[in-house]
Amino acid sequence: MHHAITHAFTTGATETVLIGTDIPDLPATLITQAFTKLHDHDIVLGPSYDGGYYLLACTPHTLLPQMFTNIPWSTTNVLPTTLNILTTHHRTVYLLPPWHDIDTPDDLNRLLHHHEPAFKSSHTITYLTRHPLMETHLK
Repeated sequence: MHHAITHAFTTGATETVLIGTDIPDLPATLITQAFTKLHDHDIVLGPSYDGGYYLLACTPHTLLPQMFTNIPWSTTNVLPTTLNILTTHHRTVYLLPPWHDIDTPDDLNRLLHHHEPAFKSSHTITYLTRHPLMETHLK
């Protein structure tokens, strides 16, 4: 993540929003809100329900490399550890509304049965509902 953000800044970006690839139903309004909140905050995070985060927004001046080291990735402590690092380094943080990411078959079921109406006709939903391998995992 740090490499991707740094690359964006070295190629001319003045703000960046990095999102996970495991959140196909993320509303574009949350990405827009992240860019907007960067005007008043150093960092914007989108907490995921599993204890991590689905989105990180920053500027070249607010990027903190320490927020990517010694993080207990894939645990419920990712967000609290990250927030502690940011607080220690006096970064102001805005938290977006929480959102679900997709890590397990149960997460896929939630996506299929509780997604936003506009997402219902997406290629992702079409693929998941028609793919034969998914029958063994989906309820």
